[in-house]
Amino acid sequence: MKNATATSIVSVNNGSSFITTDSNGTTYTSRKIILGTGLSDVLPDTPGVKAAWQLGIFWCDWCDGFEHRDQPFGILGSIVDSVGSVIESETLFHDIIAFVNGTYTDANVAILDKNRPGWATQLQKYGVVINNATIKSIDRLQDGAVVHNVTTDTEYDKFRVNLANGSSIERSAFITNFPSIQHSTLGESLGVQIYGEKMDVNAGSMRTAAPGVYAVGDANSDNSTNVPHAMYSGKKAAVYAHVELEREYAATLLSKREEDIHERMGHDLEDLWKRLLSDRV
Repeated sequence: MKNATATSIVSVNNGSSFITTDSNGTTYTSRKIILGTGLSDVLPDTPGVKAAWQLGIFWCDWCDGFEHRDQPFGILGSIVDSVGSVIESETLFHDIIAFVNGTYTDANVAILDKNRPGWATQLQKYGVVINNATIKSIDRLQDGAVVHNVTTDTEYDKFRVNLANGSSIERSAFITNFPSIQHSTLGESLGVQIYGEKMDVNAGSMRTAAPGVYAVGDANSDNSTNVPHAMYSGKKAAVYAHVELEREYAATLLSKREEDIHERMGHDLEDLWKRLLSDRV
């Protein structure tokens, strides 16, 4: 294990081997590459968001929502994506405000009407409030890591959303709908196909279309983004890479055996010729 950043990977002879260079200038040679380079969330410049990222402001309520259940809840992001977040969150939260930050437009309403017929009625039934004001900043008022209940596994974060119209609203947690991108360009530089900001893989083996290259974790296209999945996909790629290496090695042994046979055949003919010559003498 090396605590360094891989800055480049070069494929040699169409993936028969690879040369990796790290941030220290050290090079490594390998026959396979497994990429677990992850994704980066594209966070807005709104003051307060980055400081509270994954600390009460999160992108997955199945990962972080339970600790904030039944508390005042907010959704951050475009109205186009907020409807899906409501459906995901409604079993954990009932006081929900979608802060759509000026995205409640005729164009986006048309998209929702086409893709999610009846969406407005759904939100009304859930009691969800849509706030279209521009978000100026988000302040942390209370840290759930400090104020929490160990017995009930509950965290009590508290935030104030400051809006451009001068008003403010308090919430205890937020789910977001911000985009994500590949954290590294190594895969793309090796010829890995990118599909929807994910490295396209065969889900059965974690192989990419680039010879000798595998991709695991949330950076790949099998659309699962949690730690158990990362471990599972990493193990699967390791197993398939190992089998592929051994098959390649077995093929070289077979090729070597054929060379030995041809060499022995050549010697046999030479010995026969020598005997014929000696008999003539």
